[in-house]
Amino acid sequence: KSHIKPSDLLVEGPGVLLDQGQQQGVDAGQRVVNGMAVVGRVTETSQWVALVQPVSHEKFSAAIQLVKNSPQGAAFGAEGLLMGIGDGRCRVSGIPYTESVSVGDEVFSADINGISGPRLYYGKVVRAKFSVGGEWDVHVEPAADYRKLSQVAVVQPSVNRSRHRLSSGQASRGVPR
Repeated sequence: KSHIKPSDLLVEGPGVLLDQGQQQGVDAGQRVVNGMAVVGRVTETSQWVALVQPVSHEKFSAAIQLVKNSPQGAAFGAEGLLMGIGDGRCRVSGIPYTESVSVGDEVFSADINGISGPRLYYGKVVRAKFSVGGEWDVHVEPAADYRKLSQVAVVQPSVNRSRHRLSSGQASRGVPR
């Protein structure tokens, strides 16, 4: 006799359905990655499944930092807020015109409130123009297309007391909805 209730399998909304849920330690807010490329974030969980909001979804946002590649090596640049725009791409806001931004800059996760996490990769700048208001208008092509993935990992934050850094783990599969 099965003791699975419909609520154990029910999550609603647009996004990617994972075959892992609360039973496997998946919680809302966790990042979902393919390698180190961010696919999205968990928005809802049930006992056995979870729903992932892709980075390009209109309600997705994350603190980011631009990284410039040069012959001298990588250099950390401006920080901003990455937001999905719903057409498979993202934009970055909050970068003043005094900062240097170029097409081809890489977009990585930023430290938040002094807490260093793994440097997760969001994608590449595909458009950078000055906009009204003294900020850059920056568009980003996401590194991972959730519609083409069959396997992802959920970043499981855990505090390393000696270094105060976050680590990742817990693999799960994604199925587009």
